Amino acid sequence: ITYLGGGIFEVMGRFLHCAKVNFVVGGTGITPALQLTRAFLLAEREAEGKKGLEVRLVFANSTTSDILCREELGELEKGFPGLLKVWHVISSLTDE
Repeated sequence: ITYLGGGIFEVMGRFLHCAKVNFVVGGTGITPALQLTRAFLLAEREAEGKKGLEVRLVFANSTTSDILCREELGELEKGFPGLLKVWHVISSLTDE
């Protein structure tokens, strides 16, 4: 699978257009999702004004202190308004 920008993917010689990519990850599963998200967003920056691929990320953790890359996700979300939306889901309000 190759991402060509502007929501276009090449999959086994065929082209597929997607408006959105959704990730649901937990804990250290953020690593591959963050790598792909960065690549998608950088490709959209280079597309210069075309309607880009929207990335939605639901990130589950046990507590708020378990959230990896929290600052980076926040900065990416601010830097790409409308293209990236992150939701944090935690199972406990107390850090034990």
